Amino acid sequence: MSLRRGEGATPSSFSAAHPASKLDSVKFEGRETVGTRNITLGLVMVGAIATGGTMTASPAWATSPGASETSSGGCRLTANEPSSNGSRVRGEGARSNCSNTVTYFWVRVYKVVPFWPDSEKAVKGQTYVQNGKLVATGACDGRGEHYTHVSTASGASGGSVESGRIVLC
Repeated sequence: MSLRRGEGATPSSFSAAHPASKLDSVKFEGRETVGTRNITLGLVMVGAIATGGTMTASPAWATSPGASETSSGGCRLTANEPSSNGSRVRGEGARSNCSNTVTYFWVRVYKVVPFWPDSEKAVKGQTYVQNGKLVATGACDGRGEHYTHVSTASGASGGSVESGRIVLC
């Protein structure tokens, strides 16, 4: 179907002339054709299914104070609240009861920066870890909320856990 100059394009005439338009979100006469939103929702659902539906509704800052842990089977990641001696900040994390080896294991201490990415104050990492404990230390740079973040990675998968927040330095 072809349109001549002066003829108005309606959603139905446009769809007939351009069958691929059902994949694009296009506005005609104030109405949006269906497509992109459905595709996006479908991709989100596929991602949720592929990750085993492990998405959570609570934000990271809503964790309880103290040590936090996550486990899969018997394997457990633990992140203890950071501590400081006035000039240095220290965070401790562990991986225990695990039968497999991860390629990367990190412990990081972050200082909360409102409305901005949190600032990394200490980091310690190790490769090829089955079970173990790491301690990350770094310099304090002013009073604020801090937390320990523990993460692992092997290929495209991994896990992480955060401790509760505590005001330090």
